Parts: sequence; structure tokens; C-alpha cells
Amino acid sequence: MYRIHRLWMVSAWMMAVALTGCGDAPKSPDFRLVNFDYLDRLCRPFAWPDGETVYYMHHRTDRQGEPAGPGPYGIGRIDDAGRALLVYLRWHELTGDTGHVRQMRGLVKFLLRMQAEDGRWFRWLTADGRRAGEGDIENPGIGNGAAKAVWALGRYVQVGRAKSWPLVQEAGQAVERTLLALRPFLEQYPNMETIGDVEVPRWLPNGSNADVASELLLGLVAYQRAGHRSELLQAALDRLTAGIAMMQQRQEGEFAYGVHLSYRTTWHAWSNAQVQALVAVHQLTQRPEPLLTARREAEQFYPWLLEEQFADRFDWLEARNNRKAIDWFPQRPEHVRPVVLGCLALFEVTGEKKFAEMAGRAARWLLGDNAAHEAVYDPTTGGARAAVKARNSVRREISAEATAEALLMLMEVGKNAMALKALL
Repeated sequence: MYRIHRLWMVSAWMMAVALTGCGDAPKSPDFRLVNFDYLDRLCRPFAWPDGETVYYMHHRTDRQGEPAGPGPYGIGRIDDAGRALLVYLRWHELTGDTGHVRQMRGLVKFLLRMQAEDGRWFRWLTADGRRAGEGDIENPGIGNGAAKAVWALGRYVQVGRAKSWPLVQEAGQAVERTLLALRPFLEQYPNMETIGDVEVPRWLPNGSNADVASELLLGLVAYQRAGHRSELLQAALDRLTAGIAMMQQRQEGEFAYGVHLSYRTTWHAWSNAQVQALVAVHQLTQRPEPLLTARREAEQFYPWLLEEQFADRFDWLEARNNRKAIDWFPQRPEHVRPVVLGCLALFEVTGEKKFAEMAGRAARWLLGDNAAHEAVYDPTTGGARAAVKARNSVRREISAEATAEALLMLMEVGKNAMALKALL
């Protein structure tokens, strides 16, 4: 079990004193750690071949801080555009700041361009303006990138509808097209698949992608909160919620009790936003079951994650009897965000202090409470390193993914005094 290095504890105390100016608990909201400089640098205009200008998120910078050349699949992903749009939207909600309206609208335009006519999503933008897949997935699909796009567009509809923002109708139409693309999966309900001694639902995206389902669910909840109703939307809300709950490991006394598996019998940390999504469903419907399921993961599995300073992935059938089967690295801010936002969502509905404190403790990973003993996020620049790649080793380049994920966490922690006190 990995312990916090004493040097980090000293440096964390010094950072807390420097940031707060005294030993008292910080007041809320307190956004002094939130810095948009790097995110704004990575949010870049792009002229589409037909002449329209959109905004995309350049995937990363090089070690000198300049925009890096194209990656293996392109220059920017819908995942990162969705993340950045969520950041700018939430900042507007929290502060009323309208300084990022141009970027928000440009990012919405980009996401709309990246959807195929059948409702699926291309993931990458190439330097010459083509839409591309990733790896051996050459065609559009409904994966992690699509889920973030729908989450962001659903939130854009929710926030922008009352303000009569442009592109709200178009964003809603993109959500509706995704629902149509989801229907073949949803129609598999209530079919199950048995893998070893584990049963998983077959009606989630791609069969049993509970991680994808969780972020889709966040977008669909936001979309319904904006006033939209349909039989297909309700079926998606109900069946995605039920499928996520069925992916939970509920064998008390077994390894990782309470965890929501991500796909089939595998858990991975990235995009595993089931706790936050289930709380959102509870808030929308007042049904108790989603909240109970979310609490089980936060109370039973999250403490293990925090004690171990996070992990990357494991196959539950293997790891329950062999801890050497756990892959600990790499670890990215996207691994930490579901814990932080999930715990803060639980605090919002329960008022229980332990969840706010757990959120702040998890967010310490950004400032050096991690296996590398090194800060991943730099509040003086607003940039975040791509990953902790091994014990005592951090990737040097700054990525759009990491920067947006860090800001998503720090905004929410900054508005909660107990979480911020636990962070500092």
C-alpha cells in the first residue's frame, strides 16, 4: 500500500498557507486555483473546408509549451471539446462570466460537425478538416467521445434555453439523433450475458459500456431538465440507469465491493461517472434506488481507491483473487474526476460532510498527493500534465484532456468550503 511521502505533506502545508494566507478554513466559493489561461490557449479556431470557423481543443502542447503536431489520429478530439464546453458552461453558471461565449458557441459548432447523419460520432479532427475514428475504429460510433459530446450538448441546451442562446435547437437535435442511434442497444432490454459467474446487461452502449452510459445519462438528464420529453428519451433514462445499477459488484466481502464495472467484467477509472449520473437521476426522479446504488460505491469502493492513490484498471474476475492483476498506471485527471464530482453530488443531496471531505481528499491528487509525489496541475499557468505514468514519474506535456478535467474538479471543489479545506 502506497503512503504519502513526507516531502509532499510539507509542501502541501506550505501551499495551503500560501493560498489561504492563514491557517483558517477557506471560505466558499473560492476559485483561486482556477486558471483558464492554458485552456484558452488550447481552444483554437479552425476553418472548416466549407469556410465556417469552429473552435476545437488542440490535443496537447509539446515540452516547450507550443501546440504539438498532429497525434496518430488527428489534432483534436470531440472528448476534449465536450470537456471544455462543460468547463465554460459551469463557469458561466457559477460566476455569470460571459467571457467565453465565443469559445462555447465555436465548440458547439465543432461538435455538431463531428456527428454522422445516423447519430453516431466521429472522434478526431484531422489537420486537413476530415473526420476520423481512432485506431481500428475507422467509422463513427458511440463511445467515450460521443458520451462527452452528448453530456456537453445536453448541458448547453439546459443552460442556454432560458437565455435564448443560438444553436440550442441544433444541439438538441444532435441529442435526439444520438437517441435514435442508441435505440438498437436499448431494444436489447432485458437481455443479459453471463461471463464467468458475472451477469451483465446487453442493452447498454456497445453491449455493456456502463462508463459510456454514465456520461450519456448526465447529458440526457440535463436535456430532460431543459423541458424535453419523449418516449425514447424516457426509455433511455430508465434503461441506462437500470443497466448501470446491474454492473455493480454487490458481493459483500469480495474485492471491490460496490464498484460499478465499466465494460463486461472490466473496471477502469476513466469516464466511470456512474455515481454522479445515478445521483443526477435521483435528483430528477426522486427515486431512492439510484441514490442507494451511488452511495454503495462511494462508501465501499472509493475509500480503497483513495488509500491506494488511485489505479488504472482491472478485470474483476482476475483481480478478486490476485491483486497483481491490477494495472495501476497510467493515471490521468480523468481517473480522478468521477470520484470528486460523484462525491460532491452525493454531498449536495445528503448534506453529509464525509462526501465533501472525500471529494477534497481525492482532488489532492492534482496537487501532488499521487504516486509520483508531484503536482499534475499548476495553478499559476492553468495547465495540467497528461498523466502520472509510473511511480515517481509524470508525463511532461500538457494535454487538453488533463487541463479541462482538472478545471472541472477545481471549480466544484472551490464552491464547497469543506471540500476545499480537505484539498488544501
